[in-house]
Amino acid sequence: VIAAVLGARKRTPRRNDLTALSWWLVFGVLANAIIGGISVKVDLHPMWIQSHLLLSMFLIVMGTLLVRRAGEPDGVAPVRLVDPLTERVVWAHFALCCLAMFTGSIVTGAGPHAGDETAERLGVAIPTAARIHGSTVMAAIAVALFLAWRSMRYTQVRRALQHALSTWIVVGVVQAAIGYLQYFNDVPELLVGIHVAGATTVMWASTVLLLDTRRAPQSIEHPLSAELVRT
Repeated sequence: VIAAVLGARKRTPRRNDLTALSWWLVFGVLANAIIGGISVKVDLHPMWIQSHLLLSMFLIVMGTLLVRRAGEPDGVAPVRLVDPLTERVVWAHFALCCLAMFTGSIVTGAGPHAGDETAERLGVAIPTAARIHGSTVMAAIAVALFLAWRSMRYTQVRRALQHALSTWIVVGVVQAAIGYLQYFNDVPELLVGIHVAGATTVMWASTVLLLDTRRAPQSIEHPLSAELVRT
């Protein structure tokens, strides 16, 4: 984070968007440090642990956005590479992924690994929380498959989203499989750790997919025509 701030400030010409994004990372890390300290003071209450995780996911999004913006040419606004409907669907998919992160943190807060043995748990039945979380994950996968079907029909959608969408589908399906595997094996610690690591990967892949709907013109390999072309 320090390197990101220094790099944004020393860059010539300096870009306000990169500086602002790098400072968002600073504020996020400081806020997470404070939340971490509070978590200890309140005996690892799951709501504070939940906040710690969700803020970390926000930092993943901001860091991914910073990397993408830093690789784009100066003074050039991104243009939309897909039709409006596809862009709205991708935004809906991103929202579902964020919702899945939230519901997943509730499952963890209600489960056996929300702190040590004496830590308070969320007053939610684990099967109920797991079903709600699983439903949001399945909804996100279903929307991703709809985007895949749409990319098969339209050339521009495929050119813009194929790589990021394929990556997300692989990551999302593997993450869902790990989630079900840990649930039906009494949530062993190792699988929980892998599942949390997978959550960061899903958040990164979701952000990349969203960012790929718009690109700066000089970085576009296939300019968008006036209308979608059917394959």
